[in-house]
Amino acid sequence: MLGFQSIYRSYMPPSHVYPVRKRAMHMTTLDLKTFDETLTARTRELARSLAERNQIVIERSADDFDNALASAERESSAQALSQDMVLLHQVVAARLRLRDGTFGICQRCEDEIAPKRLRAIPWAAYCLSCQASAEESVAATPRLARAA
Repeated sequence: MLGFQSIYRSYMPPSHVYPVRKRAMHMTTLDLKTFDETLTARTRELARSLAERNQIVIERSADDFDNALASAERESSAQALSQDMVLLHQVVAARLRLRDGTFGICQRCEDEIAPKRLRAIPWAAYCLSCQASAEESVAATPRLARAA
């Protein structure tokens, strides 16, 4: 049986085809520790929030208005739960980048992410211009294609 690593490697081109550039970050150990503490706290906060909301209760009522209201509340709760899960994955990925030395480097263009951006959004994976490009491409995708 093939393990995940061997399967993953079989899909990846040799490293000499796409060399990985790592730029030197101008962050001190104190900066990195501060980011780690911030990301750790955010991870705990999101995990606690998700644990509290993981039960979406379906209750039936004799009144159609109450049923519609409960349905809208469930939908809103499910969307918030989904958004928190995505954010949790982003925060965990940022913590992994912090540990492997790629924190603060754009995942797309490999330039340094502005320190001001990282202070505002420590889990940011892209520099501002790459983030804007990614958002534009998502906005340009037809809604039905995104749902599929």
